[in-house]
Amino acid sequence: MQPKIVISLYKPHEGKEKELEDRILHHVEALIELGVVSYRPRLVFKSANGTYIELLERTVPKSDDSFQSLRQLRESMADVCEIKTLADIPEAHRTFPDFEEVVFLSENYSPKGAVPIQNVKF
Repeated sequence: MQPKIVISLYKPHEGKEKELEDRILHHVEALIELGVVSYRPRLVFKSANGTYIELLERTVPKSDDSFQSLRQLRESMADVCEIKTLADIPEAHRTFPDFEEVVFLSENYSPKGAVPIQNVKF
């Protein structure tokens, strides 16, 4: 299967923004361990209405083996936010929308010993 880009949208519950940021920051490690996303750099943006938009590369279809773990991750996210669709953000109704990048959440996940992407010579 060809890798696909997945767009996840999270609108924090009242007073839960920092907790949501922490979960966004760390959940990619679990997704990589499950083999459902790649090490490709992820991007995280913030919509004008406060919704976080995360772009990840999905590497394999959801398997039965990973379904329970993925469900638990989703439930963990749902404790601190509403999971939204693109239609729920105001930018979806404009051409060429722009977003604020949440830099500390946009990162390259590197396993131990991997070369950071900034150090790779092309």
